[in-house]
Amino acid sequence: MIVRDAAEFVTETLDSVIEYIDDWLIVDTGSVDDTPTVITNYFAARGLNGELVHRPWVGFAHNRTEALALCHGRADYAFMIDADDLVNGSLDL
Repeated sequence: MIVRDAAEFVTETLDSVIEYIDDWLIVDTGSVDDTPTVITNYFAARGLNGELVHRPWVGFAHNRTEALALCHGRADYAFMIDADDLVNGSLDL
């Protein structure tokens, strides 16, 4: 996931996928709100290890590709969503 200034809604997004997360990597592209703190506190409260990476905004394609590249070797699958997405229902993973 790449995020910027998503503190207001990112926890709702994370709540919608938390049951599918074993490890997390989120790239913050220059938030000026509390997004980084909200994200790290969210996962710390649930005991999930992961990483928040700070990168400058270049463009959607570049930053999304960079986020995916940072996931390489961390897991068998990467679940790419946007900070304002909601996953409804049950996924058969």
